[in-house]
Amino acid sequence: MGKKTLERQIHMSKNNFLKKRISGAIDYLREIETDSYKGFLRRTGGKKLDPIRKKEITKEILIPGEKVQMEWWYFTGHLKGGEKDYGFEWCMFKFHPRALRLGFIPLSFVKHEPFLVLHTAITDKTGGKFYFKHDTGAVHEDHIDYTKLDLKLDKATLKYTKKFEIKNNQIDLEISPIKKLVKHFEEGYHLMDARPATPTYYVTYPRSKVKGKIRVEGKTIKVVGQSWFDHQKSVLPQKSHLLGWDWFSIMLNDNTEIMLATLKDRRGIQKHNRIGTYVKKDGNILKIKPKDFETKHLSVWESKKTGITYPSGWHITIPKFNIGLKVIPYVREQEMDSRLTTPVGYWEGACRVKGTKKGRGVEGEAYVELVGYDNRIISKLIKSSLV
Repeated sequence: MGKKTLERQIHMSKNNFLKKRISGAIDYLREIETDSYKGFLRRTGGKKLDPIRKKEITKEILIPGEKVQMEWWYFTGHLKGGEKDYGFEWCMFKFHPRALRLGFIPLSFVKHEPFLVLHTAITDKTGGKFYFKHDTGAVHEDHIDYTKLDLKLDKATLKYTKKFEIKNNQIDLEISPIKKLVKHFEEGYHLMDARPATPTYYVTYPRSKVKGKIRVEGKTIKVVGQSWFDHQKSVLPQKSHLLGWDWFSIMLNDNTEIMLATLKDRRGIQKHNRIGTYVKKDGNILKIKPKDFETKHLSVWESKKTGITYPSGWHITIPKFNIGLKVIPYVREQEMDSRLTTPVGYWEGACRVKGTKKGRGVEGEAYVELVGYDNRIISKLIKSSLV
């Protein structure tokens, strides 16, 4: 062994030793902070929130839960308007203030009722442009109906009977499901991170017809297209190693759909905690197990606004179904710098899909969500305030 190699190994060992000690000290301080928070919460008489437990899931799951820690109603889609193509993302989050804190002070100390957050984005696929807006019920007036799905945040609304209606200043769409509600995992229930248990319900309308209008740079454009819808009810992680995920919703032109997600912890992708669902033409599903698929990014993209580096472009293989796909962003810059309304920024983008399925060519469209890449100090401090 050469002298330089030995010096490099000693240097790496010292760094690893220091990282472990610093990480241990931070974890110890967080435990003290968390214990202080729990004691403060008990003394202020905060009401307990509903747990997420296994149960039979029906369409009633879409209705807001008054004591659910966190849930969201999420739409993405691909639209045609005149001679141009667009992508859109519209997501309404609901947070319970008892599940959030600043240091050891619970947010419920100053805000008692659940509040809404809205993220909305339009991707001009043809023109290569991206537009993002966000808002929060911590600033503007909001309303939550707990008897049906009827949400309002300032001028934005979400309603559902037999179809969804979503509106705000940029988007006004009717979304009519054409496939039945899909329950991922074990009838919709899953543990996102077992340290500690972070359960979630996860259901999807994998394909819907869309019509309406969008507003881009002051112009109102009539559009038609198709959409993907997700709803999740979740428990926020406590002392969790879960950092984020790479998530894919893929709509192929043979009328099948694929959901894939790879969860990440401090060491990177969790090979054992990858999830997926294949939706057949008739709407029935087949599970995709962790060993059944691989995702590899093809390049990276660095945001000039935030300095965050994200994967960009992916090769996906699912040997079980003889599928190989390339997923390429229409626009590389589709970043949501949303720290004023959610803990961290993330990338959420419209992508084109091309590949093979059972030896034949196949095409489609997708949305990809990348969470857990925002390592800015301020973002870390905000995220550490989550219980």
